[in-house]
Amino acid sequence: MLVEAYLRDNASCSRDNMQRVLYIIDAFPRPQTDTDGNFDAVEQCSKVTLAAIKWAKRHNNATTTVQRLHDKLAAYMWECHGWRGLGQVSQHYIRGKDMTGFAAALAQSVGEGNPEEEDLFVVRAVLQLLAVSKGNGLDEKLEDAHELLQSYESMMRRGLPDTPLMHFINFLIKALEHRSLKLAEMLQTTYSVSLAREPLLSGLLQRIKEVYLGAQASGGMQEMMSSMLQMLNGGGS
Repeated sequence: MLVEAYLRDNASCSRDNMQRVLYIIDAFPRPQTDTDGNFDAVEQCSKVTLAAIKWAKRHNNATTTVQRLHDKLAAYMWECHGWRGLGQVSQHYIRGKDMTGFAAALAQSVGEGNPEEEDLFVVRAVLQLLAVSKGNGLDEKLEDAHELLQSYESMMRRGLPDTPLMHFINFLIKALEHRSLKLAEMLQTTYSVSLAREPLLSGLLQRIKEVYLGAQASGGMQEMMSSMLQMLNGGGS
């Protein structure tokens, strides 16, 4: 396989080499109907793309390339699986830059789900996005969070849900922009009932506080964080 050869030979991450990889990814078969999800093709595409990501990450200044590969895989998985594959799709969109595509996936998934859980879909996505932030990319991820919310709102052609959970995520973004651990923890306490709607949210929030605000995990929280990070890293970093 071409990508395996690139890895073995430590080939440069040049434009021509990357274009060949993108041609391979684009050549995977597309579903012919809404129910024609080709699981084998998705698995093979995932293997190729993740190998390409591993190869690209060996080279300096490959962040944009890695993001583009994650977006490619997310779009292909979404095309094949639709809303039923949102969990897997999200793991790649949160590592990419296509917030418009991510918002479209969320909007369609919300349309297939319980309308009362719309805010949960959106807030979960934003927290997942922020939880994979690293190093110099913290502010970039905050910008992505804004773009995701704006794109989603535009697609729904109405305002975001007026719920406590949505109020929380908007305030949290402001707390992170000001690097205020005190405000983040106050928000966590104030909106604890809303956050308790899904146990995953607290783990994501803890990770975000550690990355952005220097908070420390302790006791059972460390075990929960370890499990959560394994899940998040299933999509590759």
